[in-house]
Amino acid sequence: MLSSVEILDDYTFLGAANNSNITSLQNNEGVYTMGKLDVVGKYHLGEFINKFQHGSLVPYSDACRIPTVTFGSAGGVIGIIASLPREQIEFLEKLETSTTAMIDGVGDL
Repeated sequence: MLSSVEILDDYTFLGAANNSNITSLQNNEGVYTMGKLDVVGKYHLGEFINKFQHGSLVPYSDACRIPTVTFGSAGGVIGIIASLPREQIEFLEKLETSTTAMIDGVGDL
């Protein structure tokens, strides 16, 4: 059961379920059937999110124009979901891969 929903744009939606998962859904533009959304992302947060809100925790700045959605949970957690540019995502993926190759995870994970 969904506990909170936010519309990101005309085709993309964000939902939080009572099982502590966040799911992003997208309308398939090639399909003309109403009510069919494709799951494009899943994340287990471990918190019961009860509120999404467009915006940021800091005042608006020209230096950072990344679209963000702030969320709050029943346990008091406050977080941000941000839409990053493709080049920044690629950089962070390379950083993650390099870090994983050099540092052993806890419990051999």
